[in-house]
Amino acid sequence: MALRARTKLACRIAGIEPKRLNEAIHHGHFKCAPPTRPGAARVFEIDDVVALQLFRVLLGSGFNESKAGEITCEVREHFFGKDIEWVTFLCDLNGLRGATAQYFDAGQTVTGFDNEVMRIAFNVRSYRARIVHALEDEASILGED
Repeated sequence: MALRARTKLACRIAGIEPKRLNEAIHHGHFKCAPPTRPGAARVFEIDDVVALQLFRVLLGSGFNESKAGEITCEVREHFFGKDIEWVTFLCDLNGLRGATAQYFDAGQTVTGFDNEVMRIAFNVRSYRARIVHALEDEASILGED
């Protein structure tokens, strides 16, 4: 059985307030949130929680919600449902930006990014492992709070 979480639990695991997430979704800043319908709870798969945690990390690093959501959703496209270890987001002085499903050592040049100014590498496998552990731990606890 696949592990999944409703919004409140997904947010607790990712370290973000549910209200902040709902506002970001409402304002169109986190467009890759799982879909929902009126009256139903949003359900997050493991990779959705990974994306949510990346969003929180970017917010904590000083990115505004719009930019954090944009980067998160772009990075998510490279790992969602795939056996990927690393995803790297790159940006150069000319505004060229992109994500790739690989890791680059510091100082290693990336083809097409000659004027690179930013590189953020996300260890997706590590995020997944922590999230799976947290979800399994929650699944082992019975009863209401």
